[in-house]
Amino acid sequence: MFALYYFTFSMILIITCQIDKMKVLKSSLLSLITTFTVLNISMHGIIYNDMYTSGRRCFEILTIYWIIDLISIFTIQQLDMIFHHLFCIIASINALYRKVYLDLVPYIMIVEVSTIFYHFKLIMDKMGKKETTLYKVNGFMFWLSFLICRIIAIPLIVFFNYHVIHDVRSTIEIGIFAGLLWILSLYWFYKMSLYIKKTWFGAKRIKKTE
Repeated sequence: MFALYYFTFSMILIITCQIDKMKVLKSSLLSLITTFTVLNISMHGIIYNDMYTSGRRCFEILTIYWIIDLISIFTIQQLDMIFHHLFCIIASINALYRKVYLDLVPYIMIVEVSTIFYHFKLIMDKMGKKETTLYKVNGFMFWLSFLICRIIAIPLIVFFNYHVIHDVRSTIEIGIFAGLLWILSLYWFYKMSLYIKKTWFGAKRIKKTE
């Protein structure tokens, strides 16, 4: 029922923003709403020790979001994002159908913290705020949160919570799922690091040469 409410709201938001031709804002706003929703559900599950239910609700919502966002991604042909969304959709549907490793999901949702800074970046891009200090600080926070939440935390979370996985098939699946997404995250982090280096240190070097 909760997922149905989310889907209805998402479709209203998409239709409204398409009328106003605000595609970037639509995508970012929908992602931010999704992010804050799953983070709230995850925290509730951790605090009240209801990991399974929280994990199931998070995956129900994220599956809907990934499918909706995948449609817009296909139009701009972002191959890395297409792979990410397709793989996540397959993994989440498999977890929901087989009712496996859902207890891990609330912990894994820590990755979504970096998503907040990413979409603030996109919004500021659209508003022409690339030269502002706030834009640079947000970019650094995106890089830092990505490092902590996706590069460092996820392998540790999976490693220290393997006890919630009760069969060999699920153990292999979560290993493949987490491993491939972690490799993709390393690729994204490398690209972000180059961008941060250029943004924070490239401008200073140019000023010195002047």
